[in-house]
Order: sequence, then C-alpha cells, then structure tokens
Amino acid sequence: MNSRSIADLSDADLSAEKSKLNAQTSSTAETSARFKTELLRAKRPKIWSGPELVETEFPEPRWIVPGLVPEGLSILAGVPKLGKSWLMLSLALAASSGGVFLGNIWLSPIGVLLLSLEDTPRRLKNRMQKMNAEVDGRLHIATSWPKGRECVEQLDAYLSENPEIKFIGIDTLAKVIAIDDGKDYIQTYEAVGQLKTVADKHGAAITTVHHVGKAVREDWVQGLMDSTGYGAAADTILALTRKRGQADAVLKATGRDVEEQEIALRFDADIGTWASLGNAADVQETRERQELVDYLQANGRMKSGELAKALQKSPQATSNLLVKLEHEGVVHSPEYGRWEAINPRVTRVSSESAEEELTHDSPLTPVIEDETDDEGLF
Repeated sequence: MNSRSIADLSDADLSAEKSKLNAQTSSTAETSARFKTELLRAKRPKIWSGPELVETEFPEPRWIVPGLVPEGLSILAGVPKLGKSWLMLSLALAASSGGVFLGNIWLSPIGVLLLSLEDTPRRLKNRMQKMNAEVDGRLHIATSWPKGRECVEQLDAYLSENPEIKFIGIDTLAKVIAIDDGKDYIQTYEAVGQLKTVADKHGAAITTVHHVGKAVREDWVQGLMDSTGYGAAADTILALTRKRGQADAVLKATGRDVEEQEIALRFDADIGTWASLGNAADVQETRERQELVDYLQANGRMKSGELAKALQKSPQATSNLLVKLEHEGVVHSPEYGRWEAINPRVTRVSSESAEEELTHDSPLTPVIEDETDDEGLF
C-alpha cells in the first residue's frame, strides 16, 4: 500500500488490500502448523509395527549379579540397621574387581559408581579394610550428591562422561529424590521413574537402598513400602529381613526379569560380609528337621502333639515332618502315637554341613547394609 490514506482508497482497492492481508495471514498460519507438526513428529517416541518388533533381535539384558540384579532399576528395601549398606558395599567391591559376591557368585568386572550418602570417607575406608576386599580403580565413590532433578542430571552427565560405568549403587533413595509426600503414588512413581530412565538410557543397573518403617509381611511387595509407586517404577524389588541381633537373614527377590525367590544369608560380623546359604525354604526345613531330632534325642520317646507344643509348631506340620523323617530312617514309632530318634550318634547331621551343601546348589546371592558406627555392626 502507498502513502495514500485509507480514506483515499476506492472500495475495489480496499477489497484488494484485504485479500492480500488474508493471504499473508493464511500462509503464516499454514507455515506455523507445518512447523508444529514436524516438531511433534521429531519428538514422538518410537512406534513399532507388530512384525517389526517380532523380527528385531534385541541383546540379552546385562546382569550385574546373574539371576538377581539385572540392568534397570532395583530397590533393596528393609528396616534400618539390618546390614543393607554392608551388602551394597560388598556388591560394589565385587562388581568393580570381578570378585565373588555372597560367597559363591563370580561377577564380571565393570565400572561402578557408589553413592554412599549416609557414610563418611573415613567410615567407608574402615569398612573396606575390615572386609579385606580388593579395591579396584573401576570403583568410583561419592559421599554427597544433589537431590531431585539435579541428581538425575548429574547422573546422566557422569554416565555419559564415563560410559564404562554400568552399575550405580545409591545408599539411600531418600537422599536423592525430592518429594513432598512419600505416600503419594504419583510423586513416588515419577521420582523413582526418573532414575529408571537414566539406567535404561545408559544400559546400566541402578540399585538403591530404601529404608522402610515396617518389617516385611506375608504379601511383602504390597506391604513393604508406604507407596506402591516405588515398586511400580522399579524393575526389581529386593527385601532383606532378619530378626534383630541374629546373623542369619532372608533376601526376597522379584521383578520383571527376575524369578521370585528367597535366599538364606548369613552375616559374618568379623569381616563384614554376607554369604548365601541357599534356598531359604530348604535351609529352614533343614533347621526344623534338626531341631526336632535334637529334641527327641534330648527328651526320649514323645507323642507328636507333645513334640509340637514343645517346639511351638502346628500339630499337622510336626506330624508331617515325623512321617517324612520316618521314611528316611531318622525317627521311628516303636509304639502307637509315640516317636523317638534312631541311633542318635549316627543320625545327627550338622547344620553347617547341610548349609554348605545347599550353598553349592544356590545360583544367587543378594545386597546389604548397616548404618552403625565404625566400631559396631548393628
């Protein structure tokens, strides 16, 4: 349009100018729409066709601990002061040096980042010296780390700078996530899910210790944490349980790539390490069998009901175990309803040898800790 005022334009000229403006506006809108479409397409996640997905060859998941700790996000949960930190440190040392974990599992050496956020460098040094473990240069350790978004950004950047690191141990989860309500599903799911995203991006395994305020119950996955958001976001859930003051514990495990299992463990306070005893159910049965035989040897012939009451077991379970032991020639019933051990000097089997045999059969072993002072373990 020239310098003439709108008042000087004829109706035809005005109509022509309006058409030009409308065309320019339409062109701009179309360009903007095309740009938005291209941007959305560029940012869109990968969408597979069914045949494409089926025909694609994917690498097998990386296992930090075969059958127990795969790549992705794992949570090691339990009430405080059970030995989870010792277990985590043991795993970090074994993974970085290619050593033995839980006494019977050889690990492949990999780069490890251990965020031991409830310890000081001095305490970690004391613990590693107590364990008399090989300390390899592949082990990287930090005793402080940012929380929330900055935690995730720093992890992502460090793993990009150090691609050889494939295992990250975090002790504890509460030190790195920033949430207002630990019982809120959405908050916990999103916070934990950010760690999983980092693990998946780098093909690494992140295992984080998580303190819970209640002991593991029968339905241990549902009853373990204040919010189901923790478990829903994680690939693997590990739960450590033991009675206070006892050396033996049970590690429960389940996950997307992990078969559900329970592993009996024993803690050696002298060297600060955990060892696998084998399948927890088998170890428990061995102990119950020995307890029953020991009692019969000490007290002589007894009725099954009396024996059940003395051992604080159910009458049915005690009766079933007696029948099994009778078939094995360990006990017999010389008179109706009464039982006694056969040749106590021969039938007694030490629990240590039974546990040693079970250890050879066990393919796995778990993760552990303790937030005690340097002088004590529990």
